[in-house]
Amino acid sequence: LARAAAQFGSAQIRNRATIGGNLMVDNRCIYINQSGINRQSHSPCFKADGDVCHLVKSAKRGDETLCQARFVSDTAPVLLLLKAEVNIVGPSGRRNIHLDELYKQDGIDSKSLKAGEVITSLEVEIPQAAGLHYEKLAIRNALDFPSLGVAVRMTDHGDTRDLSVALTGLNTHPGLFHATPEHYATFDDMVADICARASDFAVTYQQDFFPRAYRKSMIPVFIRRGVETIEKEKTHE
Repeated sequence: LARAAAQFGSAQIRNRATIGGNLMVDNRCIYINQSGINRQSHSPCFKADGDVCHLVKSAKRGDETLCQARFVSDTAPVLLLLKAEVNIVGPSGRRNIHLDELYKQDGIDSKSLKAGEVITSLEVEIPQAAGLHYEKLAIRNALDFPSLGVAVRMTDHGDTRDLSVALTGLNTHPGLFHATPEHYATFDDMVADICARASDFAVTYQQDFFPRAYRKSMIPVFIRRGVETIEKEKTHE
């Protein structure tokens, strides 16, 4: 979690921001996250109160996923793997939800907080027999939102290991995948399957610095790198 938190924003932002702010960061798209002058060169999109999606020309109001702006929180994948609960306060009182309930599928209507609600705190599981790793693809080590972010968790159960993966930067919401050994002949088969499912989740429209095919091809690379890193750290304990 510390590794992920150290990779978002600048030092100045991190010194003043909250982790709740990173969880609530607005979804991004190259057609909305631009200056007013730049946006004058094309018609306003749905996220700018227009009537078009420049990524999906066939999109129309009423579609379940109207906007394809990317989810880009760096800390959310790790917190999802830590089974974080979000404590919320609003006009109707207090409530708490699992972090995965915070996110919705549309790039405009992307969070489930109600009007007037704020995140006050998070509660996370302290894993006893698990290793976690976060890997980020970006132009710079900090400042930039993730073109791809992959968190990997491996949990030991004696002779077997569970594997969980969470993704950011590839869709309108985070991806979360779990695999348990009883469904696979070998651990390598389990890794291969979770890599395939994670790759299928990617909706890589061309709205990023990196080519979309490259971003998608890096998903299994980051997952396998995370598994190897966790295994090495365990060996050195």
